Amino acid sequence: MSLSLNAGFTAINGDTVDATYLNNFVNTGNVRLATGNLIGRSTAGTGAWEEIPCDSFGRALINAGSVAGQLTALGIGTSGTISGLTLTSSTRYETVISALSYGTGTVTLDLTSNNLQTLSLTGNLTLNTSNLASGRAKQVFISADASTRTLTFPAWIWLGSVAPTSIAASKTAFLTLISTSTTDGAVYATWVVQN
Repeated sequence: MSLSLNAGFTAINGDTVDATYLNNFVNTGNVRLATGNLIGRSTAGTGAWEEIPCDSFGRALINAGSVAGQLTALGIGTSGTISGLTLTSSTRYETVISALSYGTGTVTLDLTSNNLQTLSLTGNLTLNTSNLASGRAKQVFISADASTRTLTFPAWIWLGSVAPTSIAASKTAFLTLISTSTTDGAVYATWVVQN
């Protein structure tokens, strides 16, 4: 792009600028910048322009041209999903709640999958675990159908109560597990059921 000023150009502050000199200065490349730098001002207040370093990542974000392009530059991708987190339209991150399959009544809770899940019972339930490790956790909403369902749990450590043996018809309970090691005997569990 070429900048062209007429003779007699007057700057905003009232100073007269030699248009020929200014045209030559700008259009012949006499404004010198280091590679990758932007012209702007990072120092507080008004003043002369400054060169602001901008690495290749920053330039990729600026040049992306769209939110989808910026997500790709950030390594998120256009799907908007990062390790179990979903990017909503308001740009907030929310935990994904996924449904577990009841199958034949024996369900394995994988502590490397989404940590918040739902499970709808159509029969009695036996729970197992996999991928236990210190610091991993799981929370499950367990809902009974129109019948009371019996429950069988591993040898977890129960806090605040003993292991429940059943869930009443049409009730929902909230099971929380926190693993402190690699065995069921090191898993702390709590169970809260709706009134």
